Amino acid sequence: MTYFPSLSKVPPKRAHTLTEPRPVQLHLGWGLLMLCWLCMLALSVYSLFHDPKTSGSTVFWVVFWALAVSAIILRGWWGGPRPWVYMKLLAQILGPLFLIGGVILAGMAVVSFGVQPQMAVYLLPTLVCGGSLLAAGILLSTRPVRAFYEQPSG
Repeated sequence: MTYFPSLSKVPPKRAHTLTEPRPVQLHLGWGLLMLCWLCMLALSVYSLFHDPKTSGSTVFWVVFWALAVSAIILRGWWGGPRPWVYMKLLAQILGPLFLIGGVILAGMAVVSFGVQPQMAVYLLPTLVCGGSLLAAGILLSTRPVRAFYEQPSG
C-alpha cells in the first residue's frame, strides 16, 4: 500500500503521437523540467572537470543518471502517462525543497562569508532549478494536462 494516491492509480495505456494537439501547460511544464535537468547536468559536468579527485565511478554515475532522467523526460514529452505521474510528484516535492534549501544556504553563506560573487555560481542554479521544478509541478497538475494524459486511445 502506498501513501501517495497518485502513484497507486495505474494510468491508462495510451500511445500519443507527436502530431496531436497538446495543452500549452504541458509544453511549459515539460520544457521547465528539461531546463532544470540541463542546468543540473551542466553543474555536474562542470564539477567533474574541476574536481581533481574525479574517479571513474563518478563519471559512470553522472552519465548513467543523465541518460536515465533524459529518457524519463523524453518519454513524458512523447505522451507517456506513467512518467507524467512520477515527474509531477517529484517536481512538487523537490521544487520547494530546492527553493527553501537555496535560500537557507544563501543566508548562511552571506552571514558567514559576506556577499561574494562566486556564491552565485552555485546558488543561482539551485534557485532557478527550484523555481522551475515548482512551476513545472504546478503546470503538470492542471486540468488540461490531466485530461490529455487520461483520455482513452483514439
